[in-house]
Amino acid sequence: IKRRAWNGSNRPDFQMLQWLSQVIKKRALMKKSVFLAVGFLVSIFFLLALFVFLFRDRMIKTGLESAVTKLTGFQVKIEDIHFDFPSTLRVQGLKISNPPGFHQELFAQCPEIYLSLDLPPLLRRQRIHLHEIRLNLEEVHMEKNEQGVSNIRLLKSAGAAKAGKPKAAPPPIPQKAMPFLLDRLELTIR
Repeated sequence: IKRRAWNGSNRPDFQMLQWLSQVIKKRALMKKSVFLAVGFLVSIFFLLALFVFLFRDRMIKTGLESAVTKLTGFQVKIEDIHFDFPSTLRVQGLKISNPPGFHQELFAQCPEIYLSLDLPPLLRRQRIHLHEIRLNLEEVHMEKNEQGVSNIRLLKSAGAAKAGKPKAAPPPIPQKAMPFLLDRLELTIR
């Protein structure tokens, strides 16, 4: 009977331990990689949330100026805007300019607009519930240009002109309007 001499490197137990050690190292490296990837994604999410939180008013201001300008066709500037999530919006220093061709440069100036609404029913499309609207109008200039067209008429027709008329539009689908509730309206005209 021949006996094999076992040294430390060719013993079956040693080879198994060596393989097991490599598997454990690979798993540890994999766990570390997953942990780093998850940590990276979580930190990106928090940085994005912080950015939105810090710059939400500026983003809302830019979006609101752009949307109202496109909707009305009149240039709109807002000095300051403050949004308290989820229900309060305060616009300060709203200026709406007349289009070219009018004597007055300014169509309307509104130092403050305050809006308080109930957001959850609005998001569920149940109803529009406004707790309070404060509209402080300082100036409104209504005039006609050389062609005899008033700026109010241009304001009303701007949305239709921007949208353009399709050649063959399908008939509109009747939709039930959401109920509208307003608790308090305060209008100041100076």
